[in-house]
Amino acid sequence: MRSTPRYSIIIPVYKAASNLPRLMQCLQSQTDPNFEALFVNDCSPDDSAAIITAYAQTDSRIRLFNQPRNMRQAAARNRGLDEAHGEFILFVDADDGFAPNYLERMHEAITSADADMAICNPLFVYPDRSEVVDSFAKTPGISQKIFSRDELLRYACFHWGISDFFYRIEPWGKLIRHSLLAHYKLRFKGTFSEDVGFSVSLACISSISIAISDPLYFYNKCDESDLTRQAINYTKHFHEHHIHIKDFMEKVLPPQKASYFFSLFFMHSYFPGIVSFIAYAKDTKEANTITEIVKDIAPKIINEIDITLHDFSITNGQLIYFKEKYKSMNIENIFLMFCEKHKKNIHNISLYRNSE
Repeated sequence: MRSTPRYSIIIPVYKAASNLPRLMQCLQSQTDPNFEALFVNDCSPDDSAAIITAYAQTDSRIRLFNQPRNMRQAAARNRGLDEAHGEFILFVDADDGFAPNYLERMHEAITSADADMAICNPLFVYPDRSEVVDSFAKTPGISQKIFSRDELLRYACFHWGISDFFYRIEPWGKLIRHSLLAHYKLRFKGTFSEDVGFSVSLACISSISIAISDPLYFYNKCDESDLTRQAINYTKHFHEHHIHIKDFMEKVLPPQKASYFFSLFFMHSYFPGIVSFIAYAKDTKEANTITEIVKDIAPKIINEIDITLHDFSITNGQLIYFKEKYKSMNIENIFLMFCEKHKKNIHNISLYRNSE
């Protein structure tokens, strides 16, 4: 009988053969060896499965699961969750790495705060091999921060907003109690950009979370062509993920809080996110494609969601910021549609029109 490991590390695999030896070294160098590494092969056409199988023959902690067909990353992560036995869950991308004390340090953090989730800083590794620590704290000198559910959820809803803490929407760099995910049956949904719905939903159910400043997770930054492809796919599926988030918030939060936090998320994630991805592709042939997607899906979301802003105030400065951002992208009419629909709840909407 297989003993219960402390950690289940879930790793989707697709065209990862060249990166797997480095990842295996990260796993086998851990100061806390009590883990299972669940590799989910998403029908990778290279030698990934053979490489993992070879390592598994000498290390029983390594397990390989083959998908019946290419089902993309969300389905691979869900398969890993279905197969996981560990007390804690971590998600790792096959082309990334992590420090030798990654598991041990994250476990120290989550247990010290009796938290549902621990979060660490990532170290970004660029194609030229330069490295940058992406700190969650904008205030220097903060080594850790403990959050209640509402505090963390507010930061999650301000993903592209201005705040003193940055909650990353990617699932990596997080240690999560398996029992929490099982209780709420939280899974990845969709086929692109599924990280958004999962991570915001995770913030909805984490009663206590702790963030530590240690740069323990090494994220391999992609090139600009990858960013452009991500921009198109992310924009196409924005509507789908926002509906998932709305439904999950209504399921697990009191009605007034669900309404408030989704309003916050809509205003500070949806529109700034669209602008961000347009900016990535603005000088490419895909720029017009993304702009047309935005014009198509934004009115659908505005018309379909029933958000109440009675607890939500938009300041003059924010109106000016959004107006300039959207006007520069030639989609200010979409922002104006949002303002018109909810003008009774938005202070100083005339600022937008009178500053033309």
